[in-house]
Amino acid sequence: MSVMRLFKKYMLIGRFVVSGTATTILYALLSLILNYYFKDNMMLNHVAAYFFSVPVSYLLQSLYTFRYKGSHFKASAKFFVLTTVGFFTGIIIVHFVEILNIHYVYGTILVSGFIPLINYIIMRLWVFSKTAS
Repeated sequence: MSVMRLFKKYMLIGRFVVSGTATTILYALLSLILNYYFKDNMMLNHVAAYFFSVPVSYLLQSLYTFRYKGSHFKASAKFFVLTTVGFFTGIIIVHFVEILNIHYVYGTILVSGFIPLINYIIMRLWVFSKTAS
Protein backbone atom coordinates (compact mmCIF):
# COMPACT_ATOMS: atom_id res chain seq x y z
CA MET A 1 0.00 0.00 0.00
CA SER A 2 1.43 3.37 -0.99
CA VAL A 3 2.07 6.05 1.61
CA MET A 4 -0.48 8.39 -0.03
CA ARG A 5 -3.20 5.74 -0.03
CA LEU A 6 -2.51 4.94 3.61
CA PHE A 7 -2.65 8.67 4.44
CA LYS A 8 -6.03 9.03 2.68
CA LYS A 9 -7.39 6.03 4.58
CA TYR A 10 -6.40 7.53 7.93
CA MET A 11 -7.75 10.94 6.92
CA LEU A 12 -11.11 9.30 6.20
CA ILE A 13 -11.11 7.66 9.63
CA GLY A 14 -10.10 10.99 11.20
CA ARG A 15 -12.96 12.83 9.47
CA PHE A 16 -15.34 10.06 10.62
CA VAL A 17 -14.19 10.54 14.22
CA VAL A 18 -14.56 14.35 14.00
CA SER A 19 -18.07 14.06 12.52
CA GLY A 20 -19.11 11.46 15.07
CA THR A 21 -17.72 13.49 17.94
CA ALA A 22 -19.54 16.63 16.79
CA THR A 23 -22.80 14.70 16.49
CA THR A 24 -22.29 13.09 19.89
CA ILE A 25 -21.72 16.50 21.49
CA LEU A 26 -24.89 17.80 19.84
CA TYR A 27 -26.82 14.76 21.08
CA ALA A 28 -25.45 15.14 24.62
CA LEU A 29 -26.31 18.84 24.77
CA LEU A 30 -29.82 18.27 23.46
CA SER A 31 -30.35 15.38 25.85
CA LEU A 32 -29.14 17.42 28.82
CA ILE A 33 -31.32 20.39 27.90
CA LEU A 34 -34.42 18.23 27.33
CA ASN A 35 -33.83 16.34 30.58
CA TYR A 36 -33.42 19.63 32.44
CA TYR A 37 -36.78 20.96 31.24
CA PHE A 38 -38.71 17.67 30.95
CA LYS A 39 -37.42 15.61 33.88
CA ASP A 40 -40.16 12.97 33.80
CA ASN A 41 -39.53 11.87 30.19
CA MET A 42 -35.97 10.54 30.09
CA MET A 43 -36.54 7.93 27.39
CA LEU A 44 -38.57 10.32 25.23
CA ASN A 45 -35.86 12.96 25.67
CA HIS A 46 -33.21 10.42 24.64
CA VAL A 47 -35.17 9.46 21.53
CA ALA A 48 -35.85 13.09 20.58
CA ALA A 49 -32.21 14.11 21.01
CA TYR A 50 -31.00 11.03 19.11
CA PHE A 51 -33.28 11.49 16.14
CA PHE A 52 -32.72 15.25 16.00
CA SER A 53 -29.00 14.46 15.71
CA VAL A 54 -29.49 12.06 12.78
CA PRO A 55 -29.88 14.71 10.01
CA VAL A 56 -26.84 16.57 11.34
CA SER A 57 -24.89 13.32 11.38
CA TYR A 58 -25.98 12.56 7.81
CA LEU A 59 -24.84 15.97 6.58
CA LEU A 60 -21.48 15.69 8.32
CA GLN A 61 -20.83 12.10 7.23
CA SER A 62 -21.99 12.54 3.64
CA LEU A 63 -20.49 15.96 2.90
CA TYR A 64 -17.42 16.10 5.14
CA THR A 65 -16.35 12.53 5.94
CA PHE A 66 -17.10 10.61 2.76
CA ARG A 67 -17.47 13.59 0.39
CA TYR A 68 -20.29 11.72 -1.27
CA LYS A 69 -21.33 12.81 -4.78
CA GLY A 70 -24.08 10.26 -5.45
CA SER A 71 -27.83 10.32 -4.90
CA HIS A 72 -28.56 11.80 -1.49
CA PHE A 73 -32.10 10.42 -1.66
CA LYS A 74 -30.80 6.84 -1.72
CA ALA A 75 -27.92 7.48 0.66
CA SER A 76 -30.11 9.26 3.23
CA ALA A 77 -32.58 6.35 3.19
CA LYS A 78 -29.75 3.87 3.76
CA PHE A 79 -28.29 6.12 6.46
CA PHE A 80 -31.64 6.27 8.25
CA VAL A 81 -31.90 2.46 8.15
CA LEU A 82 -28.36 2.13 9.50
CA THR A 83 -28.99 4.70 12.23
CA THR A 84 -32.24 3.06 13.27
CA VAL A 85 -30.61 -0.37 13.46
CA GLY A 86 -27.74 1.14 15.46
CA PHE A 87 -30.18 2.84 17.81
CA PHE A 88 -32.04 -0.40 18.58
CA THR A 89 -28.80 -2.40 18.77
CA GLY A 90 -27.61 0.01 21.47
CA ILE A 91 -30.86 -0.46 23.38
CA ILE A 92 -30.53 -4.25 23.12
CA ILE A 93 -26.91 -4.19 24.33
CA VAL A 94 -27.83 -2.00 27.30
CA HIS A 95 -30.79 -4.26 28.08
CA PHE A 96 -28.56 -7.35 28.17
CA VAL A 97 -26.01 -5.54 30.32
CA GLU A 98 -28.82 -4.80 32.78
CA ILE A 99 -30.14 -8.39 32.69
CA LEU A 100 -26.66 -9.82 33.26
CA ASN A 101 -26.16 -7.33 36.10
CA ILE A 102 -22.95 -6.03 34.55
CA HIS A 103 -21.76 -2.55 35.54
CA TYR A 104 -23.27 0.07 33.22
CA VAL A 105 -19.82 1.40 32.29
CA TYR A 106 -19.11 -1.81 30.37
CA GLY A 107 -22.35 -1.41 28.45
CA THR A 108 -21.46 2.17 27.61
CA ILE A 109 -17.99 1.13 26.45
CA LEU A 110 -19.44 -1.70 24.37
CA VAL A 111 -22.04 0.53 22.69
CA SER A 112 -19.55 3.38 22.23
CA GLY A 113 -17.03 1.11 20.55
CA PHE A 114 -19.17 -1.41 18.70
CA ILE A 115 -21.79 0.85 17.09
CA PRO A 116 -19.35 3.39 15.57
CA LEU A 117 -17.09 0.61 14.24
CA ILE A 118 -19.99 -1.17 12.54
CA ASN A 119 -21.39 2.16 11.31
CA TYR A 120 -18.05 3.13 9.72
CA ILE A 121 -17.76 -0.17 7.88
CA ILE A 122 -21.37 -0.12 6.64
CA MET A 123 -21.22 3.57 5.64
CA ARG A 124 -18.04 2.99 3.68
CA LEU A 125 -19.20 -0.21 1.98
CA TRP A 126 -22.93 0.45 1.51
CA VAL A 127 -24.30 3.89 2.37
CA PHE A 128 -21.61 6.06 0.76
CA SER A 129 -19.80 3.56 -1.45
CA LYS A 130 -18.61 4.79 -4.84
CA THR A 131 -20.98 2.31 -6.49
CA ALA A 132 -23.97 3.26 -4.29
CA SER A 133 -25.03 6.22 -6.44
